Amino acid sequence: MPAALAAQSTPNGPKPADAYVIRNATVVPVVGPRIEKGTIVISAGRITAVGAAAAAPAGATVIDG
Repeated sequence: MPAALAAQSTPNGPKPADAYVIRNATVVPVVGPRIEKGTIVISAGRITAVGAAAAAPAGATVIDG
């Protein structure tokens, strides 16, 4: 687990973010071409966007992939 996520998952730690964004990641989808320097948006525990130009929601915790 990345340190940014582990630090937020402790019972006495800060409240976890509502959204996370992983940027500059290589994304290999089940269907379609590989996406270099792609972005993955996770909101409420679900992947909500994937792509080269996926927008980060305001207040999201950004993780550089």
